[in-house]
This record gives sequence, structure tokens and C-alpha cells, in this order.
Amino acid sequence: MITYKATARQIEKKLKHTLSELKTSKASCEQLLQEREDSEKEMLSVSDKNKQMRREFVELHSQLIDIREERNRLQRTVDGFDRSSGALEDTLKFTTDLKVKLRDAYTRLTVLQQENNYLNAS
Repeated sequence: MITYKATARQIEKKLKHTLSELKTSKASCEQLLQEREDSEKEMLSVSDKNKQMRREFVELHSQLIDIREERNRLQRTVDGFDRSSGALEDTLKFTTDLKVKLRDAYTRLTVLQQENNYLNAS
């Protein structure tokens, strides 16, 4: 009988130990399942954020292209102004030169008229 009781106690002790291991294993499984669920939620969140960032990137890229086109158009306008400004400066210089020549011609004409009047008066 003592052997039977000792064996029963050993088996009971082993069963309690196994039960304790089972509880620990179950807790570990529950923790792993929770971590997996949390990871899945985080992956979905990251995926959504990635999609949002892609949409923003596409929009920003589109704006960049529009801005570059506008910049190029404005640069062509500025280049046209530069060419016009150069032509205007050339025209103003030419006009100034012509005014000087005209003034010189009037002065020469006045001198010639005075000489003509002097010669006619003599």
C-alpha cells in the first residue's frame, strides 16, 4: 500500500507539474497571439500610412511638374524681356546718336545761313 500511495503521490506531483507547465504554455500562447494581433494591426496601420504617403507623393510630383512648367514659361518671358530690353537700349542709343547728328546738322545749317547772309550783305 505504501508503494501505491507513493506512486500515486508521484503521479499527482507530476500531474500538478504538467498542469503548471500547461498553464505557463497557455499564457505564452495567449501572449504570442496578442503580440501577433498587435503586429497585424501595426502592419495595417503602416500599410495605410504608406498608401497615404504615396498619394501625397503623387500629388506633390504633379505640383512639381506644374511648377516647373510655369517656371519655364516665366523664364521664356524673362528671356523675351531681356532681348527686348537689349533692342530698346540699341534703339535708344541710335536715337541719341541721331539727335546729336541732327543738332550738329542744325548748328552747321545755322552757321552756313549766317555765312550766306554775310556774303549776300557784302
